[in-house]
Amino acid sequence: MVQTLQQIVHTARIAGAGSAGAMWESVEQSIPKVFEGVVRSWGSKRAIGAGGWQPTFAELNLKANQVAHFILANGGGTGDLVAILMRHDLPLFAVLLGVLKAGRVVLVLNTADPPARLGQVVEDTKPRWLFVDKEHEDWLPGLAEHAFATWCYDDRDLDVGLSADADANPRMELRPEAPAYLIFTSGSTGRPMGVIQNHRNLLHSVRGYRRRLGYCESDRVVLLGSLSGGQGMMTTFCALLNGATLYPYALRKRGAAPLADWVVKHKITAFVSSASAFRRFAQAVPMGVKLPHLRLIRLGAERTLLADLEASRRIAEEHCQFANVLSSSETGNVTQFVCRVGDAPRGGVIPIGSAVEGKHLMIMDENGQLVTDGTEGELVVVSDFLSPGYWNNPVATAQSFHMVPGSRERMFRMGDRGRMGGDGLIEHLGRRDRQQKLMGNRVDLRAIEEVLLSMPMVREAVVVVMDKPGGGVELCAWLVPDEGCGEEVEQKVRDGLRSLLPAYMVPGRIVSLPAIPFTANGKPDLSALRIEDEKRISTFEVLPRTRTEERIAKVWCEVLNRLSVGVYQNFFETGADSLQAVDLSLRLSKTLDLEIDAGTLIYFPTIAQMADAVDSGIVRQRREPWFRRVTASLLELRPSGTGTPLLVIPGGYTGEAELLVFMQLIAKMETKCQVFGIRLNLRAKKVIPPWSLCQLARKVGQSWHERFPMQQPVIVGECQASTLACETARWFAKKAGVTPSLILLDPWLPRFAPPNDVRHGAAMDRYYKLLRSAAPGRYPKPVHLVCSQESKRLGPCLEWWSARLGSACIGRVAPGDHATYLRERRADLARVLDEILSEDGAASR
Repeated sequence: MVQTLQQIVHTARIAGAGSAGAMWESVEQSIPKVFEGVVRSWGSKRAIGAGGWQPTFAELNLKANQVAHFILANGGGTGDLVAILMRHDLPLFAVLLGVLKAGRVVLVLNTADPPARLGQVVEDTKPRWLFVDKEHEDWLPGLAEHAFATWCYDDRDLDVGLSADADANPRMELRPEAPAYLIFTSGSTGRPMGVIQNHRNLLHSVRGYRRRLGYCESDRVVLLGSLSGGQGMMTTFCALLNGATLYPYALRKRGAAPLADWVVKHKITAFVSSASAFRRFAQAVPMGVKLPHLRLIRLGAERTLLADLEASRRIAEEHCQFANVLSSSETGNVTQFVCRVGDAPRGGVIPIGSAVEGKHLMIMDENGQLVTDGTEGELVVVSDFLSPGYWNNPVATAQSFHMVPGSRERMFRMGDRGRMGGDGLIEHLGRRDRQQKLMGNRVDLRAIEEVLLSMPMVREAVVVVMDKPGGGVELCAWLVPDEGCGEEVEQKVRDGLRSLLPAYMVPGRIVSLPAIPFTANGKPDLSALRIEDEKRISTFEVLPRTRTEERIAKVWCEVLNRLSVGVYQNFFETGADSLQAVDLSLRLSKTLDLEIDAGTLIYFPTIAQMADAVDSGIVRQRREPWFRRVTASLLELRPSGTGTPLLVIPGGYTGEAELLVFMQLIAKMETKCQVFGIRLNLRAKKVIPPWSLCQLARKVGQSWHERFPMQQPVIVGECQASTLACETARWFAKKAGVTPSLILLDPWLPRFAPPNDVRHGAAMDRYYKLLRSAAPGRYPKPVHLVCSQESKRLGPCLEWWSARLGSACIGRVAPGDHATYLRERRADLARVLDEILSEDGAASR
């Protein structure tokens, strides 16, 4: 007999009696009202514990009030959408709370997304306001056309035109069911859709986490994810609305390697992340080291493995709680499974637990019938705490959310598969459709395929998720290229995807094949794809010959998800990213019992070179990284080649991480000259850069001259290091009487420069001030300026630098903005550099 929806819900309630919440009244209020109550109780307590701004709850509330009054005084109305594009270690949190206090709806944009995707989101939502910080002011021109008004955040602007009571809490009565924020997620068509969440839904999840996981005012909660995602937003409010201190950490920029020391330093008690991010973190914790303050490890956003619990047991004390949860943007938190890290789960499986208060979780088969006997089916949520729907998309809302007859509750099919265990706990079995959770993000495989098929060079494409040999999964794209598309089609496709999709949607493996194999039922044949991949390995590729090469090659294969690799393959020509470089160094350190960091790959980028360095004792056990012997040092980025060599002075910390980025750029260049990079040890606390720019330029020049006394390089300076590159070129001209060619990449301008930030450390702060305060000197030769296209700074750069150098500058643009032109769009930048070097006669191909 076919059951009606009402009968199914009634049956599910009987089967799970006792799971319904009885405290719904406590969430019938607004987020600002709850936060203001926390401020009254814990006003003098630190609210944000890391980053450039660390306010108390009272200071955070004061700044949020000023933002709210600023919005209220500048037009618009309740329910207007406000988009925010800011770093999450600046006053983003004050702006977030201020928008909510003003009765507006928050949309946090992910600064890691490519401009094309951000533009799509802003175009779809058409926010009333677009808030940015100084770092992202350059992004305004490309986004502002879809917003009613824009504002670059500056504390000094808040006081202009505000009344005397602007520091007080706004007198706004917000309905609990009023929209609070949007979370953008991939839709079934591949175009992102904005999921609406209201005040009461967020409060319901926050209170549920507190009751079950014990969040309290003594907690120190790490924030790894962007507030543009559901996990980042929930982590933020689980801390702030429970009086806990929030500790933002920029995982994407800083990597997992320093995170273990950072967690110990800040005495973090609650670690919240996706399962994959936790794995990278756990790998970075040395064997035998326990994190004494950690009382909670909460994982979610993707399938959690038994190995994750075992890793928790290794790094945390026995009293630490381990929580595996299931949530989605549309449903909020649905299930929780909580145990201690020392517990052994049933059947060797980590369940997602049972439904939380106020959520009814059912399992339905393909016919829409309820199953309770352990049969696999789709997870379906019934609740009064589901998202109101999708922003400006009533059709998708009606298709996804269904009213339960005779009730105010609605039903949502999650698209996840699961089954009920004998103990009433649910096991998560992955996604039912082509959507997957990877790196804590929902990824629609069909959407990636559609982007691939839109490329002229791709005839057929299949995107799948495959198991890695070393554990975990990886996004892989298999494609059939169109005839006549030329060589390096895989890298061209990768570069195209990076310009159109977020980083988490770009496959780690892109493989071209003459035809894609399928099984009898029409699905991609994964075993056949692996065999085809193995066949692609060149017969001329030299396989490992020694025991050391075999051990290193095994780790390479695990990180790159390959069956084999040649000992002369350059790591930076494999398509690997900086996170894989960090992963490789961590695994090699454990496998070889040596001190190897990501910078080691700059010196030894092939298996043969690394093995020779290990066997000869160059790389050996030591406590301190071997790169930090000198303050300024010359590193070989490409040790051999013909033509005039390049000398690269990177921006940022001018360290090995920045040089890793240039290694990936060099791999794209057709010019085959020697390339060297300057590394300054600016992260070391005891290093003090010279107070004179001339002294620093002399040190850089001497490090080159000691190695190549008779040869002058082409000098390349990036960002703020352009000033140092100019002064170094002037030193060469005086020393040898020969004026070297000079190329400046997105050189700094006073109007575009970010503020000094002491969080970089005293040495870094002095270095930045030195570069900004010293004007470039006269230079007798035309200088090449390459500016990122989307920053729209070529005109101002040509005017400013030409005036100071006293010579004409030759300007070019490279696709991308300041954050992407050297990374995601590196192939385009490589072509620009090849053109410059060819015109100067320095190129040899």
